[in-house]
Amino acid sequence: MACDCAAKAGKDEYRVVALGNWEECHADKTRPDVKLLGSQTDAKCFNAHFLKCKSGESCMGEPNYIYIYALPAKDGNWGDWSNWSGCGVTCGNGVHKRTRKCDNPASEGGGKDCEGEAVNTKPCSIAMKCPIDGKWSEWSEWESCDKCCGGGSQRRDRTCDNPPPGPNGKKCQGERIDSRKCNTNACRGPESCFFKYTQYMPYDKDRSPIFLDNHQIKCPADHVLNYIRLQENGQRTGVAYGYRCCKTEPCSNSLKINNPTSNGGGFGKIFNLDRQIVDCKNQGLSSLKLDEQMSSRWNYKYDCCKVPNKKLDCYRANTGFMSNIAGNIQSLLNHEISCKCDDYYITGFKLNQNYNGNRDQIRYDFQCCKIKN
Repeated sequence: MACDCAAKAGKDEYRVVALGNWEECHADKTRPDVKLLGSQTDAKCFNAHFLKCKSGESCMGEPNYIYIYALPAKDGNWGDWSNWSGCGVTCGNGVHKRTRKCDNPASEGGGKDCEGEAVNTKPCSIAMKCPIDGKWSEWSEWESCDKCCGGGSQRRDRTCDNPPPGPNGKKCQGERIDSRKCNTNACRGPESCFFKYTQYMPYDKDRSPIFLDNHQIKCPADHVLNYIRLQENGQRTGVAYGYRCCKTEPCSNSLKINNPTSNGGGFGKIFNLDRQIVDCKNQGLSSLKLDEQMSSRWNYKYDCCKVPNKKLDCYRANTGFMSNIAGNIQSLLNHEISCKCDDYYITGFKLNQNYNGNRDQIRYDFQCCKIKN
C-alpha cells in the first residue's frame, strides 16, 4: 500500500506521503512532516526508498498511527546551452548571450541545485559607429547684475559641447541660458550721493604731476568716496578732480600718511606714483591729498572712515592699461576710479605700470566694498 501511495504521489510531483491506519494516502510537496494530518506519526519508515518497494509491501507499525514517507532526493543537472543571441546593439560594442536551465533533471526532494552559471556572454561589435548625442558643459559664472538696486537680473549660460552632437546625434535638451533676480534692495534716494570738484588749477608748460598737490579731495562727515577722476577744463589749460561722496552709516575718520617716495626727479613723472598705495583695508576712503616733499619726493595722506563692524561685500577692479604720455599729468585723464553702485565705496587704490607688457602703460587697480543688508 505504501508503494502504491508513493507512486501516486511521485506522479504528481509530491515529495512526502503519509499512510493512515485506514490506508488513506496523504501527500505534500514540502519536505517537513505533514502536520495537516492531525495525528501522531512514527518516523521509523522516514526516508524509506520506495523505488525498491514492491506492490503489496508496506511499512509495519503500531495500529492507529500514521506513517510518514519521503521520496528520494534528486540532484539537478544542467540542460543544453541555448544558441548565442544577437549582439544586442545596432552600433558599436555589445555582447552575445546564451542561457541554460537546471532542468535535466531539476533538483527534487531537497537535492542539490546545479552549480555554475546560467548565463554566458562574449563580446561583439557592429561596424557602424554609434551617433554621438550632445551634452551640456558646466554652467558659467553668474554675470554682474544689470541693476544696482530695485531688482535686476543676471544671467549665466552653458554650451552644448561636452561633447557636441555628432552626425545623427541628438542636440542637447534644455535651456542654454539661465537667469535669476538680483539686487532686490530698495534704491537710495538722490540725496544720498553728490558730486564735488577741486578748484581748477592751470598746468605748467610741461604739465608736471607735482602740481597735483594743489588739490584736496574731501567728503563731509559720515560720507565716503564712490568716484574719483582727474578732469581737464574746456580750454585744456588746467585740471581739477571730480569726485563723488555718498552717505554711509556713522563712521569715524582716521588719518593715514604714507612714507615719502621718489617722484622720479624734478617735477615728477606720473608713473612713479606706483610707489604710493592708498589702502583703507575695508574702511571707506573719505579724503585724499598728494603732498610734495623736499628733494623730489612725494606721498599721499588720506582719511579712512571706519564703518561699524558689519559684513561687507567687496570686489576689485581696474581702469585698464593706457599710455602714460611721457609721464605727465595728462596720463591720468582717462582713468576713472568708480564703484559700480551708489552703495559701494572706495577702500583703496594703486597706480600700476604694465610690467608684463608695454612699460609705457599705466592703470589704477582699486577695491570697492558695501555693507551687506
